[in-house]
Amino acid sequence: MTKSFFDTIYNYIISIDNDCCSKEDGNFIYQYIKNYINLKSKKHSNSYQFIRLSKRTLLEREVLKEICITILQDYEENLSNSIFYDDIVFSRDCQSFKKYIYYPTFK
Repeated sequence: MTKSFFDTIYNYIISIDNDCCSKEDGNFIYQYIKNYINLKSKKHSNSYQFIRLSKRTLLEREVLKEICITILQDYEENLSNSIFYDDIVFSRDCQSFKKYIYYPTFK
């Protein structure tokens, strides 16, 4: 079974914490975001240009954490209508993300 995009981001965050990032995972995450933005913002080429110029920033831990939180919140607010529904439903690491990263943010 393929890892969900959410799981890929979570595992990349963990690899950042353990100082063992995979260049392939980083490239996959960046490409996924770039493609998603390109599909959604055909009219807004400035958004796409920004994404292209900010690969290093997009792969920073705090930015990735916020992306995961956004995915999770979209799912929780929209449930089956969320564009991330399948990603969260098939995620193996969603509960770990909530326990170790999301909930501690509120403390």
